[in-house]
Parts: sequence; C-alpha cells; structure tokens
Amino acid sequence: MTRGASRSRKALAVAVALQLALSGPVSAAQSAPALVPPAVVSDDAAIIHVLNRLTFGASARDIDEVKKTGLAAWIDAQLAPAAATDKALAEKLAAIETLSMSTAELREKYEIPPNVRQEMQKVRAERESAMEKAKEEAGAKDAGTPEDDLDSPMGRRSEREEMMKRFPELARMGGRPQQVIFDLQAAKILRAVYAERQLEEVMVDFWFNHFNVFARKGPIEYMVGEYERTIRANAFGKFEDLLVATAKSPAMLFYLDNWQSTDPKFDPRALRAQQRGRN
Repeated sequence: MTRGASRSRKALAVAVALQLALSGPVSAAQSAPALVPPAVVSDDAAIIHVLNRLTFGASARDIDEVKKTGLAAWIDAQLAPAAATDKALAEKLAAIETLSMSTAELREKYEIPPNVRQEMQKVRAERESAMEKAKEEAGAKDAGTPEDDLDSPMGRRSEREEMMKRFPELARMGGRPQQVIFDLQAAKILRAVYAERQLEEVMVDFWFNHFNVFARKGPIEYMVGEYERTIRANAFGKFEDLLVATAKSPAMLFYLDNWQSTDPKFDPRALRAQQRGRN
C-alpha cells in the first residue's frame, strides 16, 4: 500500500467514524461534538450505533474492543480484512468439509447423475399419481398409510429407501446434495456471529444479495461456494472488478443462461476445420 493510499484510508476511517457517531442518538451526538477526535469517543450509545451499522449486531466483545482501540482505529481495521487472520473463526469453518471443495469436487461427490435424477422424477410422479388415484377411489375416506404421504417425514424416509433400492448409484455418493447448501448456510451464520472483521461479512452479504443467483437452478448449488469466494475477494475493491468477476463466474453465467448464448452465424464445423488447419 502506498503512503498516499494509507493516508486516504485513515482519513476515510476518521470520516466514517465521526459521521456515524454524530448520526446516532441525541445523547451520542451531544457527547461527541465535531471537534472531538473520533478515536476518543467512548459513549456507549455511539459505539452501539456504529456497531449496528457496520456489523451484524453489537456484542459485548465488540463494544469492549471499540472502547480499547477507539472508533476510528476500529473502523480502519475493519477496512483491511486481509491484514488479519481470524483463527477462531477459521477453526470453526475448517470443520465444514464442503467449504474448501471446488465446484468439480462437489459435483463429483454430491450431485445425482442427470439420468438418475430424471428416472427418480418419473418414479416420484408415478407414485403421486397412484396416490391421487387411490384417494379418488376411496372417496371421502383416507387412502394409504403415513408412508404414502410424500410430504410427511415418514413418507420422505420411505421414498429415500425406495430410491436407494432402485438406484444403486445413490449409495455410491459421498452425501446428500442438500448438504452443500446446508453447509453454506451454516458457514454464513458462523461468520455473522464469530467473525472479527464484521464489516467484510456485511459487505459480502450485501453484494451477494445484489448480484444474486438461484442455488436451486440446475448445478448452481455446487457453484455457489466458489461464487461467494469471488465476491469476497472483490468486496472491498473496485466496483468494476466486482462486476466483471461476477459476470464471468460460472454461477452467474448459468443463472442468466449466458452459457447458451451463441452467434446466430456461428458454425461449429467451420471452427473445427479452422482449428485442424492450424494444427
């Protein structure tokens, strides 16, 4: 970092701290006049106001930390998340195996093969149709058992057991596909609760919601982890870099169907012939 950039960041930290302190409750504004350096602001109301704006919620630990360092220094530290290693959070996240896996690794271990998925959908449709027919024949009486109700816990368990018997490929998978999303949700909660650099988590969450993708569309659920890492790497950088990175990411390309976009005049045979000529 250049000396000029360092001065600019410190100036930004001071300006943000002062603005947040003065835009808080009346008591906070009265205790922190504009001529008082934000580093010495210790009013609890002002500190809590700042923490509520820049974190997922003020905690006793955060309040004590701001009191020790001062608002300006605390915000300056929040603006430089890459300069610190949050060991406590890292240990908690390390226990979640899927977070460190690539999209290819996740799909290999957790994705149901497309042909098996299609067959499973057919089996489920046939089972639902049979249930509806049984109900119609029974009239007002209940038809079937709790295991036949696909929306009940017993019904879902019965269906899984049937699918495992009919499709041996499922038994060779490393886990259920839902585990990938469950782990991402767990990681988001852990980061919101335990992360020391809360502002980074707030910014990542903001940009993730801004450049949103739908995890349940095709294989995107296996791409979301890398997509979030892409956003995290650019959360404090230039907007142009963030925009380009998300636009080029596999998750966004698939979500917007851009992977299907082609030139109407594109001729794959001509391209292959051209490539053979070069070789």
